[in-house]
Amino acid sequence: MDSQIVAVFCLCDDILKGLQHYQDPQCQMSVSEVMTMALVAALFFGGNFEHAREFLSEQVYIPHMLGKSRFPGLSGQDRQSSLASDCTPVSDFIAFAR
Repeated sequence: MDSQIVAVFCLCDDILKGLQHYQDPQCQMSVSEVMTMALVAALFFGGNFEHAREFLSEQVYIPHMLGKSRFPGLSGQDRQSSLASDCTPVSDFIAFAR
């Protein structure tokens, strides 16, 4: 799982760099980290955003993890299952690349 999480982050970061995405210097978490959290939730936690957030924070994959309340709209079960289905094409690609 460790190498997959790192690969997901690198993929997200490279995509954003390729798109020349501007990152506000005041952000506490990068967009790549937020994308990684969402994809890890879909890939490894059945779309459960909170479990992924806690795991990534505890294992220090994302050192400056924002609190649960800083992610409105992602705490409900409906949103979690929607997130999992939204990330299916990316998760299929990652599974294929293994």
